[in-house]
Amino acid sequence: MLIQRLGPVGHVHLTSRRFSSRLLNSEPCQGLWKIKIWLVYNFIRLMIIIKTMIYRESLPENCPPIEADELNSRREVYRLVCSNPPQDDDFRSQREMKPSAVFKNISECQAMGLSVFSNRDVCHKTMKLPAFKKCQHYVCRVVLDKGAGRIQQTGQLSHHTWWPLADFDILASCNADVS
Repeated sequence: MLIQRLGPVGHVHLTSRRFSSRLLNSEPCQGLWKIKIWLVYNFIRLMIIIKTMIYRESLPENCPPIEADELNSRREVYRLVCSNPPQDDDFRSQREMKPSAVFKNISECQAMGLSVFSNRDVCHKTMKLPAFKKCQHYVCRVVLDKGAGRIQQTGQLSHHTWWPLADFDILASCNADVS
């Protein structure tokens, strides 16, 4: 689906791929309208891609946020888990664990993602906070790769919220560190 022209009051008309290839392969844009069309076209493509991703949880609209990065290359993150080896229960969002809770200072979208850290040492320090004294915690290293979902830095510098895709096998991509 591609944009041919913008209709009245911002309506978008979609047509074949031929128009887009002519637009993108032609000489440099000769008018502002071509740039607008190209931007709208790419925005719609991005929205289609985001909407076709199936996440582990049914997320609210505009979640994950457009600023979240799609995981396209290998990245290691760390998560606090209660089991060694890690279990599915170790990878539940705050919203899934506490369906009726009201979370302060975080959005509903963030509550439906998984908290992970980019820095192992920060994860170890977090484990010592009073909120994590309920059970023995382990630091689990998770290897994220293409198809793992979307991730965004939230809160402190090392903290990220990760929205995993439904078909990403988390348990096969992680191992707990007993130290």
